Amino acid sequence: MKTIRTFHRSVLVLSILLMAFTFEAGAQPGKSFNGNDFSSNKSGNTIGGTNLSTGLKSNVELAIGGDIIEGDPYFGVTYSLGYQCNPYFYIGGLLGTGYLNFFIFAADCRAYFTKTKTAPFISTQLGFTYSEACDGAGVFFSFGPGVRFSLAKKMGLSLYPSIKLEAGEYLGLAIALNVGFDF
Repeated sequence: MKTIRTFHRSVLVLSILLMAFTFEAGAQPGKSFNGNDFSSNKSGNTIGGTNLSTGLKSNVELAIGGDIIEGDPYFGVTYSLGYQCNPYFYIGGLLGTGYLNFFIFAADCRAYFTKTKTAPFISTQLGFTYSEACDGAGVFFSFGPGVRFSLAKKMGLSLYPSIKLEAGEYLGLAIALNVGFDF
């Protein structure tokens, strides 16, 4: 009996999702399904121009800061390739190098709060590190709030402070300023 109720809930949730995507597919660009215009605010000014359109997106970042445990300088370079799901959410895979010559492999997620040309966001990266010098693998985590400035069509510059944790045989905890370029 419990299996049947769970099956019915699953069918109901899938039906609702299918209806939502069906209605969204019928909408015209810049308008909702019923024809309301999303491209202007109450004063009539255009909101668009974020260039955060859906699709494949690359991001190159440079992080410079300091390790707060040892006091050593921190330097990291990363490349992320992923998908901009909508103007508010990006998810991708990240490769890079960081503190103590770690190689970083991580998931890269970014949530934008507005669709304006200057868009605030929260960035989170979670994955693992690998280093021959440190005898193996460890954990990588990075988190920080920031701002993305739209430069041109599908291009932007992002600036944000972040806290980075690289833990393996050695522990690296750094505060860094990240500068990124996405295209």
